[in-house]
Amino acid sequence: VNGDDECAFDKFGNDLGDYYLQRGNLVEAIKSYARTRDFSSMPKHTDEYSLNLIITSIGMDKIMNIANYIGKIDDPDTSLAVKDKLRIVKALLFLSQSNYEQCAKTFLSITSCENILYQFPQVISTHDIAIYTTLCSLATLNRNQIRKLLLENREFKSILDCVPLTR
Repeated sequence: VNGDDECAFDKFGNDLGDYYLQRGNLVEAIKSYARTRDFSSMPKHTDEYSLNLIITSIGMDKIMNIANYIGKIDDPDTSLAVKDKLRIVKALLFLSQSNYEQCAKTFLSITSCENILYQFPQVISTHDIAIYTTLCSLATLNRNQIRKLLLENREFKSILDCVPLTR
């Protein structure tokens, strides 16, 4: 399989998975995304199908699968937007495990809030990020940490501004 064929297989597998996902057939969507993996060798394609598998696994409530797919994306060449999406997914995993301090710190480590505000709505809304981060921070961090990590965080301010009650 040459590079052009690989791109065609990736595109078809992702498009088919998207089709099933839009129609609520999560089992077929995850199968299509997983088949894409067989034809992917480029890191960009690995990131794309892994994010698709993560989104579908969240919909299926398959928490253990999500951690596995996150590990496939952790690459130094991964784009900032993809890294921020991974941070969001990791924070949600911490939240599902009742690890509220790590959840707050992981949400607060998002480096490009403007980038993420409109690019990951199928997983979580900006409003929910602000609420979860604020509540988890208040529950687990001391005053100095809250001031430094939450209130003085310029990157995260754009998210907090979306929900005035969190300021």
